[in-house]
Amino acid sequence: MFSSRAMFYSLVIMLLSCLAVDAKPKILCLHGGGGSPSGLKGALSDLEAALPEFKFVYAQGPYGSSSEALWIKDSPGGKEEPTTDPNWSNESVEELNELRESDGPFYAILGYSQGAAYVPIYLSKVPNGTFQMAITFCGYLSTVHEGLMGVLDNKSPFGNIPSLAWMGKQDELIINPMTKAMAAKFTNPVIIKSQNGEHYPPGDSDNTFDQVVNFIRDGDNSTPAPAPGSPTKSPTVDETKPPTPDKTKAPSPDNSFCTKKQRFVFTVEIATDSKASKETRYYIQQQKKGKFKNVKKVKKLPNNEKYSKNFCLKKSKCYRFKIVDTKGGFDGKDNYWKVSKDGDFLDYGYMEKSPEMVKFGKCKKKS
Repeated sequence: MFSSRAMFYSLVIMLLSCLAVDAKPKILCLHGGGGSPSGLKGALSDLEAALPEFKFVYAQGPYGSSSEALWIKDSPGGKEEPTTDPNWSNESVEELNELRESDGPFYAILGYSQGAAYVPIYLSKVPNGTFQMAITFCGYLSTVHEGLMGVLDNKSPFGNIPSLAWMGKQDELIINPMTKAMAAKFTNPVIIKSQNGEHYPPGDSDNTFDQVVNFIRDGDNSTPAPAPGSPTKSPTVDETKPPTPDKTKAPSPDNSFCTKKQRFVFTVEIATDSKASKETRYYIQQQKKGKFKNVKKVKKLPNNEKYSKNFCLKKSKCYRFKIVDTKGGFDGKDNYWKVSKDGDFLDYGYMEKSPEMVKFGKCKKKS
């Protein structure tokens, strides 16, 4: 009798132990493009060790191979031929839905690089409140997939979910303005910028590491405190975020000069820097026989001004806007470019690399 009772209590204790482990809040982790769950687990080993009260669950992207997996398959035509299918990454949605059913619920969703880019896409595919927090490292927007971006834009800001976007100043693959553009899809995102960080999640030797840990523990969008004892060298939440141009509706363009049928007004807006007259120029190019050729060339822009110009273009043609800075980029954090079509926002950028381009008009697209 005693033996049976002892066995019973042993089973109860084992069951309670299992439940205690599963009671830890779980973080769903998405690896980078061409990465793997094991690779991300290694990259986040310091973060896991600093947060033993959480359980990190690593998902596997369904595209590519097991060792070089993707969350979004590439566009067949590359960056010049965007996809338009809103269900372009459905296999990833199904994979994560199944993982949520088997291992959930999850407290937070975390992504690195392409996994970070997929965080807002997946949030656009699930009900608000599915996660309590979003954490991204080296993130960006997958603008080449226009169908996915349309769904994302319609669902943003995802029920005002608390969000953190971490970026490294030395990241040459995903430059900081790309991360800031992704963060802008959330309400009051906390943006943490590591002065020494590169294209890799921060380890415990990074001065911003404690800020990331504090944010995950705090669970809100308040500014994380700097690491105790860290003097002036310790980076804090980035306060130098460039202004995000209004992406909803541009000022109604003056259509008086563009009265012909089958035409539209294309608007270029540039917040120029102190050397724009000598260094910045832009082109409007039309696609002819598969190649883009200049139809408009504008240079000698005014310095330190909010420049705007309208063009009357044919609706039946495919165009490309191309902006160039001969010194490689704008000088200040307040400089940007933005383009609109008949007052509807198309795209914008901060010119940290030159040139930057965007296609518009009636262009053939491969889905």
